[in-house]
Amino acid sequence: MNERILKRFWAVCRECGISKEDAYARVFAEFGTEHISSLRDSEALYVSDGFLGKRPPKPKTYGKMITDKQIWLINKLAAELGWHDNPERLSGFIRKYTGCDNITWITARQASAIIEGLKKLCERV
Repeated sequence: MNERILKRFWAVCRECGISKEDAYARVFAEFGTEHISSLRDSEALYVSDGFLGKRPPKPKTYGKMITDKQIWLINKLAAELGWHDNPERLSGFIRKYTGCDNITWITARQASAIIEGLKKLCERV
C-alpha cells in the first residue's frame, strides 16, 4: 500500500475518533485480513471513506455489505425479543458472532446468520 494512503487512513481514524482496534475490526470485516498494510490503495480508501460517512462502491472482488433491509429485519427481530430498550444486548449478540461492534460493518452473509440466530431465539420465546 502507498505510504501516503496509509497516513491518510490513520488521519481519518483520528479525525473520526475510531480506535485502532475498531479500525482493524472494520478492515477484517470488510476484507478478511488482519493487516491494514496488506490492503490495496482502493480498499484502504474504501474503509476510510466509510468512516467519514461516504459510501463509495466497494472494490468488486469482495462480498457485499449488509443491506438496509437486513438492518431493518435485525432491529425488528430484536424488538420482538424485547431488546429495544437495551441496545447493548443486540450489539453484544452481533459482536459475539461477528467480532464487529457496529452493525453497518458486517457483511450480508454475516447479517443472514445473525437474522437466522435471532429467528431461532424468537421461536423459543
